[in-house]
Amino acid sequence: MFQAIREYYMKKCTFPNDKHLEEVVDTVYEITASMLSGLEKLMIKGSSSNSMDS
Repeated sequence: MFQAIREYYMKKCTFPNDKHLEEVVDTVYEITASMLSGLEKLMIKGSSSNSMDS
């Protein structure tokens, strides 16, 4: 992910200011939280189906 962000800024010949960095951090946090939530749901679903197999 770092490489893609770096390439974006290099192509645009612009670099983030403090406000933009805060927006990037917030967006990455939201995406990560969403992914973790999805993983937790899958793990719970998987563990409940495993308990039914017993």
